[in-house]
Amino acid sequence: MKLGNEPAHPKLEYNYSFEKQEWHYELTGGMTKREAYVMAAMQGLLADHSRGDWIPEGLAKQSVMMADACLEMEAKTRGDNHE
Repeated sequence: MKLGNEPAHPKLEYNYSFEKQEWHYELTGGMTKREAYVMAAMQGLLADHSRGDWIPEGLAKQSVMMADACLEMEAKTRGDNHE
């Protein structure tokens, strides 16, 4: 799985298969961890009132770069080897 693509706030859904007579569990929904990190980075950048001249494309690019850096560092400290 690519770094950050797992759900940030997953919901456990379960269904019973009468044909197989077993329960099936699945984590679904919500934004990905990467999207949540991008959102947090963008909020932080926008909170800096000394910068009132953000260009939308620049803000988006900075937010994604910050989020990716955070996800990479988080994976390193957790010991995951995502590429």
